[in-house]
Amino acid sequence: MDFDIHQLDGVDPGSDKAEAAFGKYQDELIERFVDSPEGRARIEVAPELGYWAAQLIYYGWGYIGVTLPRMTVKDVEEIVTELFPRKISLPSRFGIEIPRENRTAV
Repeated sequence: MDFDIHQLDGVDPGSDKAEAAFGKYQDELIERFVDSPEGRARIEVAPELGYWAAQLIYYGWGYIGVTLPRMTVKDVEEIVTELFPRKISLPSRFGIEIPRENRTAV
């Protein structure tokens, strides 16, 4: 089955159907990434693969209103450098893992 990366475009994050649509979208996208050659290579060095990509998608859509296919470098920088530090407690060892995983996922 094909995955429509644009399926959240036009869905209001505050709408009744948003939570279910977002959960399905995020789960399938992460699953496809983990099953990809890039994901399989990455999982060997980062067994927690998927967490940071999921956060990138969540904060992009829920906080700045941008879906993954519409994210710009500026959007990713805002999420990683402004939202993550304010919203997520980051152990120091993950400071390097965030950009690596999201660079591979995006």
